[in-house]
Amino acid sequence: MSLTSATNVASSALLSRQSQMEVITSNVANSDNKNYHLRKATLQSINIGTLGTGVYVSSVTRSYDAALEESLRDSTSSYNYQSSYNSKISDIETVLGPNAKNPLNESVVEFADALQNLTTSSDSSTARSALINSANNLSSTLNSSYSSLASLRDTIANNDVNGNGLLSTEIDELNNLVENLITLNETIFTLENGNFSKQQALDLRDERDAIVKDISKYVDINVNEEPNTQYTVELNLASGTVTLVDGTVFPSLGANSLELVMDDTDGDGIYSTLIHFNDAVAGTSTQIDLADESGSIQALVDSRDYMCEVMEDLYNYTVSFANAINTAQAAGFDLNDDVGAALFSVPAAQPASGNIMGVIISDPNKIAAASVTGQSGNGTNALNMWKDINGNVIYNGKSLLLYSDQILSDVSLEVSNSARLAETAETVKTMYEKAVSAVSGISMDEEMVNMLEVQRAYQAASKMVTVIDEMIESVIQMA
Repeated sequence: MSLTSATNVASSALLSRQSQMEVITSNVANSDNKNYHLRKATLQSINIGTLGTGVYVSSVTRSYDAALEESLRDSTSSYNYQSSYNSKISDIETVLGPNAKNPLNESVVEFADALQNLTTSSDSSTARSALINSANNLSSTLNSSYSSLASLRDTIANNDVNGNGLLSTEIDELNNLVENLITLNETIFTLENGNFSKQQALDLRDERDAIVKDISKYVDINVNEEPNTQYTVELNLASGTVTLVDGTVFPSLGANSLELVMDDTDGDGIYSTLIHFNDAVAGTSTQIDLADESGSIQALVDSRDYMCEVMEDLYNYTVSFANAINTAQAAGFDLNDDVGAALFSVPAAQPASGNIMGVIISDPNKIAAASVTGQSGNGTNALNMWKDINGNVIYNGKSLLLYSDQILSDVSLEVSNSARLAETAETVKTMYEKAVSAVSGISMDEEMVNMLEVQRAYQAASKMVTVIDEMIESVIQMA
């Protein structure tokens, strides 16, 4: 080998080791960056026939496992659904059971106790006043719970045609991410299909992967890298898929999006949430059902629906309770020997918000405790009302008294189950995060070892250059 060839070999080694060191330095600098993927520089020898004439860095690649990344996105969607759903329905439990108490059950028990006292003291103004006070307390508890639930519902999506709230905000955030992804798709395509090497788009690829991971927090998606380097993103539905981002075309034909539509088909003033898919190319808007238990957007839809179910149940229970007492009142007589009047009032239809029970009677003498006229000490009808609460009237398979406790118990069970599912989903997500980190994460120990190896190789190449220089100097002196 000539001195010139030896010089070329040594200089290529120096340049290659310098490039390797830059890659290692980049890895070390991004050791805390969760979106960064480990870089690896691949060396390629330069051969002329069987003679090696140098080395160069043929490529710098990311350590990327597509299957693990997909599993991480799926587990992220599942975890965000479970954690968001649990968080929202836990608010229901807080409303119905503040400070580990059950105000509704306590109010119903108080009312039942007041009725029981009235059965033996039907001519007592104190016992009658106590019943009216307990009725007002029960009404206040029901109204407060219902109004608080309506406020929780409206925080997610307001009960009007616009539906402003957390749900619309998250949909807007998702749509912005989709637009950003399209921009990155096009930028990476331009760089990697032009006069640039693929390694120059690695940072953009990390940024793109971070965006699709963020998208998976909102919805469940499938991601496929097309031969042209762009990502195609499909949105998983309860049945089938739709394309959020079409990576097969360049430039993009437009950004597809999701839209919140508030529905009041029944015209009862109570709006439900619908998700529409807007196709930018076709110009169509289609109602869709997102994949079950995936992503925070579906969690908000489901938690709002659950709130509406609890509100409906609370209203129907109130109607049953009021009807039972009012019917019993009409079967008895008050202290004026008049037929008993209705004690409670309820709206004829479930209101979107506001009060669901009112107390009509304020005069204690109007309580129809007696079952016959002319007997002020007769408390038989009060006893009948007590029996109605305790089992004669059944609501959803339970007495009115027991069901006042069941409403909160059902919510607490739902909260407990969702908390358990959220914990399991977090465990799975953490498992995949560790698996991805094992492939793509930065090990400072390994990078330090790599850095030492490259330094030693660089020093060897440098020494070789020095030796060649000395040899050349010797040749010049000999001449």
